[in-house]
Amino acid sequence: MRSFEKGKVSIITPCYNGEPFLDRYFDAICKQTYDKIELIIVNDERSTDNSEMVCLSWKPKVEARGYEFRYILQKTYKGVAGAINEGLPYVTGEFLIWPDCDDTLMPTSIEKRVEFLNRNPDYAMVRSDYVAVYDEKPDVIAGYGSDRADVQNEDIFDNLIFEKTFCTPGCYMVRSSVLFERIPAGGIYWENRGGQNWQLLIPSSYKNKVGYIDEPLYKYFIRPDSHSHRIDGDEYLSHKRRMLSYQEILHHIINGFHLLSEDEKADYLTRIDLKYIMRRLNLALRYNKPEDAKMEMQAMERMNVDPGISRKGLYLLCHLGVSGYILMGYSLFALLSRKLSGKVRRCGQLAEI
Repeated sequence: MRSFEKGKVSIITPCYNGEPFLDRYFDAICKQTYDKIELIIVNDERSTDNSEMVCLSWKPKVEARGYEFRYILQKTYKGVAGAINEGLPYVTGEFLIWPDCDDTLMPTSIEKRVEFLNRNPDYAMVRSDYVAVYDEKPDVIAGYGSDRADVQNEDIFDNLIFEKTFCTPGCYMVRSSVLFERIPAGGIYWENRGGQNWQLLIPSSYKNKVGYIDEPLYKYFIRPDSHSHRIDGDEYLSHKRRMLSYQEILHHIINGFHLLSEDEKADYLTRIDLKYIMRRLNLALRYNKPEDAKMEMQAMERMNVDPGISRKGLYLLCHLGVSGYILMGYSLFALLSRKLSGKVRRCGQLAEI
């Protein structure tokens, strides 16, 4: 049975070619208002920049702040999930967070999460809002995590699986005792090289309360070449591969989760499959891929699920090569409507001041 040091916060951060962002990241760590922290940096040996040199140059500054510093060089490429896996055995803190190296924590980020969990010992985790900014224009706010997410529900197991809330890594702090009880092997699945946030959060949230701090305590930087946004080769195939990868990760989590009965697992797996069949169908319709659309429609038929009148109509238009144009027009209209409603809301707020 692992023991964890009371009050200490462990931070695991994966790094791969992170040189352009590391000074910003470490500076934010050193500006934290909380004093009891261990920092675990896992750098990929395949990094082709000066990530290692920058990380090690910050070691004396981090230690001068009073924090513990551990640098791990991952010698076999296992992706971000593998990097998290490398760091998990070294966690000794009562609480754990795992921000990305190209994002930053607000100065009171750790302190406010710890305070919440200390005030609420029956909560397994706490999350906060986050602010998204563009990497090239960090002063321009692109949005908040709470804009289109359910943040009020304290039971987020289903919300995480079906993406009704965000799983942005630096927004969450989990009790280490809960996490390692929920992943008895002490590690996560890394062969897919991703899905680390789901793998840590979904088991920890099962039948556990998750608190929410209504304040952006994490700054997420939007970059077109980041792992979550990068398009490899053909755009359609890249999106489709990503969906298949996510489906595989969720299957692995549910199949391996020891607290679910076999009937519960079967139910979740069916719902997950339906979720991705629908998404691949929507993708095929958006890119005018009639053969792929047909395959997903047949899959829904086998599951006795009605795709709805609108999708049936778009499916017919897909064979004419125009479904993508229809959906593009609808997306532009929806975007314009959101912008207009946002302006009206902001004007109303200004009128109240």
